[in-house]
Amino acid sequence: RQAVGRIEGGIPAVQALKTLARDPGDSRALAEFDAHRKDLGYGFLVQRYAPDLNDVTPAQIQRAARDIMPPVAAVFWSFRVMVALGLLMLAYFVIAVLYTLRNRIQRKDWLLKAAMWMIPVPFIANEAGWLVAELGRQPWTVFDVLPTWMSASTHSVAYMVFSLIGFVTLYSVFIAVEMYLMVRAIRLGPDEHDESGGPP
Repeated sequence: RQAVGRIEGGIPAVQALKTLARDPGDSRALAEFDAHRKDLGYGFLVQRYAPDLNDVTPAQIQRAARDIMPPVAAVFWSFRVMVALGLLMLAYFVIAVLYTLRNRIQRKDWLLKAAMWMIPVPFIANEAGWLVAELGRQPWTVFDVLPTWMSASTHSVAYMVFSLIGFVTLYSVFIAVEMYLMVRAIRLGPDEHDESGGPP
């Protein structure tokens, strides 16, 4: 209900802003904009469904009002995945440091094997955090001012595909080099130590 009221207040703000874009000296439009400026972003929300704000229907306002709520379930679980994986990495780090300080880590096969399974964990946690940030801020790019639909790229599809292919190619090269270096280091194995903790 509050969102509907703000959308209804934002419609005259957007209309006044368009008038001021054509005639910055229009005092009546300026007064109208000042009266409703706090709801400007909500007027932009409904403009997604009603490009002509002079002919907005209640159904379009209701549809825009539903956009105010981000996808709660996705944000809820993504946040918990991010935190859980962060705690898992912290726990693994603490255990690894303790065994390293005691010079016993080379005897803990389970810990060394677990390190392999830990490789994707920070990447998954990072993506989960990205989902929290991007989904949690919907529908705003700038809160209460600029909706995400208005800040989408205006580039052509061909331009976006070319950019995507470029990024995918570049990062594929990076991951191939990283995997090569990691596999080479794994095949070399850990340095051998004698019982005193020094090199043989």
